Amino acid sequence: MIEKVVRKHKRSEYDEIQDNLKYWLSKSPDERVSAVEILRRQHYGEMGPIDKSIWRVMNRESGEVIKQSPAADRYFSEHPEESGIE
Repeated sequence: MIEKVVRKHKRSEYDEIQDNLKYWLSKSPDERVSAVEILRRQHYGEMGPIDKSIWRVMNRESGEVIKQSPAADRYFSEHPEESGIE
């Protein structure tokens, strides 16, 4: 039988984790979404599950839409009352 071993470590002990966190926090939300999209396309190909999803990146303070999916473009043009934008 294989014995289960769990080791807990403080996050501060791993420089790679901290470096990755600093790197991604230095990127804009638009750059982060673009990076996720590249990885999604590598995994699923051009037409993956998210292509039909409605997603939107917004500025919390101003409510300005920074980027949204093509499906969101279509949906909110047909249903402007649900866009959440005043």
